[in-house]
Amino acid sequence: MSLDVAVFLRENAPLSIESIDLDFNDDEYKLSNKLVAAAKGWVTSANFKATTKPSLQVATRAADHLLRTRL
Repeated sequence: MSLDVAVFLRENAPLSIESIDLDFNDDEYKLSNKLVAAAKGWVTSANFKATTKPSLQVATRAADHLLRTRL
C-alpha cells in the first residue's frame, strides 16, 4: 500500500517522495527478514529508495506506536 500511495502522490501531487519506509527487519533472526530483498527490489524498481528496520524510521515508528496504543 505504501508503494501505491507514493506512486499516486508522485503522479498527482506536488510532492517529492524520495524514500519509502518498509516495516521489515534486516536482522536475520526476524521473520520479516525473508521479505527484505524482494520488497526493496519492488520499491527500487519504482524509482524510490527503500529503508527497513532497524534503521531510523520516524514515520514507521510513529505509526506503529499509534496503532499499538489505540488497539
